Amino acid sequence: MSAYSLAQAKAHLSAVIDAALAGKPAVITRHGKPVAKIVPYDEPVADLSIFDAHRGTLPKGFKFDRDELNSRR
Repeated sequence: MSAYSLAQAKAHLSAVIDAALAGKPAVITRHGKPVAKIVPYDEPVADLSIFDAHRGTLPKGFKFDRDELNSRR
């Protein structure tokens, strides 16, 4: 992992980001101490497994009206 001072990172930000995208994260330092890490952004994946445990547990005839719930806000 590469380390850059804040001034170096500002001067070469595009190259620092390109390196992170290529799998080489970088640490940004201020006064010699690490303050930030540049890594590629990964879109978070929603964990919907909680819904699997409750699948089919709603009572028969239950109606879900999203518009009605949103209008209560």
